[in-house]
Amino acid sequence: MRFIAACSSSLAAALLAIAAHAEEPREPAALGLVELMDRMAATSGVIADFREQKQISLLEKPLESSGQIYFVPPNRLVRFTLEPDPSALIIDGEKLRFQQGASAKFDLSGNPMARIFIDNFIVLFNGDLPKLQDLYYTNFSAEGNSWSLILEPRRSPLRGIVKEIALRGNQKGIREIVVQNWDGDRTSTTFDVINTDYHFTDDQLEDLFAEGIVPVTVTIR
Repeated sequence: MRFIAACSSSLAAALLAIAAHAEEPREPAALGLVELMDRMAATSGVIADFREQKQISLLEKPLESSGQIYFVPPNRLVRFTLEPDPSALIIDGEKLRFQQGASAKFDLSGNPMARIFIDNFIVLFNGDLPKLQDLYYTNFSAEGNSWSLILEPRRSPLRGIVKEIALRGNQKGIREIVVQNWDGDRTSTTFDVINTDYHFTDDQLEDLFAEGIVPVTVTIR
């Protein structure tokens, strides 16, 4: 269950960075869900810094973390948590690895729950609106320059864990994403220093997705 929560917040954080591709609107008209998903689908690559706050019902104080995230369309993602403890979540197509510290590494490719989370979130990474609406109830609203997208899972087992995912932003992009679980746990992630049109070199991709021990302090700008 601890990994499920970590995977959920990690992928939600990545979703936030990718959705920020709406940072420069194509026209002054109000942004709609179709336009937002189109811009997610159009990204060539994403780099962002994140800060995350996780409120757990059993703890008096929230857990805070920060780090970097890298997304390479259509299905490669790395999230490095740098503070307070270094870790790495690496999604490379069908492969899923988690690394804690400098040496502890876990291959989670065969974990069915982890695969469900990945498959559900990847539709957002790729801007697949029909698939998104097949997996989630969507509620998109906009007022002035502000907008929000509320996602509620349609099916178990995700529906039994995640109550809703709320994305909020403006014409300059998404500024917050909140994952609310049924058990009361809540994860809020914000981003800055976002590059949503990054073209990774072959050497950079090799560094990010190398087999073996993955450095958790990679910085690509």
